[in-house]
Amino acid sequence: MPIPDTINRIVHDWLRHSSQLAAAAPVDPFASFFSEFVAYNALYSEVTKRLLHRKLISDDRESTGDRAGATKNVAAFLGHRAIAVALDSHTSDPPNESRYLEKSIVRQICLRFYICTQRNGRPRRDEDETLVNQVARGTECQRVESVLTLIYKTRCNLFHGGKKRIEDQANLLLPMRDVIRIVNTLLIAKIEGDPIVPEPDLDPRQIEIPTFVAVGDADIRDGN
Repeated sequence: MPIPDTINRIVHDWLRHSSQLAAAAPVDPFASFFSEFVAYNALYSEVTKRLLHRKLISDDRESTGDRAGATKNVAAFLGHRAIAVALDSHTSDPPNESRYLEKSIVRQICLRFYICTQRNGRPRRDEDETLVNQVARGTECQRVESVLTLIYKTRCNLFHGGKKRIEDQANLLLPMRDVIRIVNTLLIAKIEGDPIVPEPDLDPRQIEIPTFVAVGDADIRDGN
C-alpha cells in the first residue's frame, strides 16, 4: 500500500531538499545530515505504527519510543540482512573497500569523537567501544543495530550538545548521512509494498510539514 499522503509529503520534501544540498559545493554536512534524518524520522515512525498494528511489538515506550523506532524497529521491519547487503553494495571511495561507510564512521569515533554520554555530558567510552566493536566485528544483527544506534545518538547530540561547530565533523556526518539515505530507500520500497496501513492518529490537515531551518551551530560532542 502507498505511504500515507502526509508522510509521503514530508519524506519526499526533505529528501528533495537533501538532494539539493548534496549537489551544492561545498556540501553543508549538518544541513545534509539533518534533511536526510527528518525523512528517516517520518519513515521509522510509520514503521513503528505498522509493527504495533500487527502486534509485533509491545505498546510501551521501550518498544514504540523514538530510539526503538530508529534502531530495532527499522531493523525488524526491513530485516538485518537486507540492510547489511545494501550497505555492502555501496560504492566506496577508494573503490572496492568493503564496508566503507561503516569503517569511516568507526574510524572517526575512534580517532576524534565520542557519541555516548551520561546525563551530565561526560563521555561513556565503554558504550562507544561496545557499539564500535559490534559494528566492526559483531554479528549481522549487532552490526546493523549498532550503526543505526550510533547515528541516532549522533542526531541527539547535534540537538542537545554544546552547539560548537567543528570542521572535522563532516568526516563523520557524511558517511552517516549516506547510511541513512540507503536505509530510507529501502524503507520507502518496503512500505510501498506493505499490505497493512494503520489508521492515522490525526486528520492530515492537523499535521504541519516542518520548515527547514539551517543548522549553523550544531555539533557532535568532540572527544578532544
